Amino acid sequence: EVAAVVTPRLAPSTGSAWARAAAAVQESRLGGGSLHYRFTPGNLRVVRDYPSDSILVRRKAYLELGADVPVHELAEHLSGRGGTVVYTPETVLVSPVPPLVLPHLRRMAVYGRRRGRELRRRGLRAARPSTVLVPALAAVVLSAPLVALGRLPGRLLVGAAILYGGAIGSSALIATLRFRSPGVGLLALLAFPLTHAVYAFAFVQGAVTRR
Repeated sequence: EVAAVVTPRLAPSTGSAWARAAAAVQESRLGGGSLHYRFTPGNLRVVRDYPSDSILVRRKAYLELGADVPVHELAEHLSGRGGTVVYTPETVLVSPVPPLVLPHLRRMAVYGRRRGRELRRRGLRAARPSTVLVPALAAVVLSAPLVALGRLPGRLLVGAAILYGGAIGSSALIATLRFRSPGVGLLALLAFPLTHAVYAFAFVQGAVTRR
């Protein structure tokens, strides 16, 4: 019943600081959300949605899909037909990720629009905790300047902004230790809010527009 096997895609520990910082964002729970396991060795599991850059599909199951299935939706369509897609951490692919700033943000925008379209098509069944959390965090970030100027009252919002800043700081520290580079940590510190803002905008765009 196993139609395909997928594996995590790890970033190399070498390369430019811009690429390693982008990898640090997607590897973390704050940047990758519930899907961070795609970029770190996790636990054996069954998945329904997974990028197709690290997938092995049974030939029969692949041919039964037809030629009109987009490549990036292979796992989703295989699962929809009753096939099992297994994630195994025993094999990994090591390849660079799109670096900061524009290539990384373009990738996040594409993913955000896709998640928004999926939510519009499938309703709340497509929602994940990160689907709601990241737009909420972005709203906090955008509201923080108004709070600082005294135009938007609410100590709770100020506390949320402080908590968000602490989460970014701790994630940037982990990135520094992971890649043994203060420069990577500093870039990641700047990349987290940018990533969340772009993802949130693209997610709303995908959810409300039909194109």
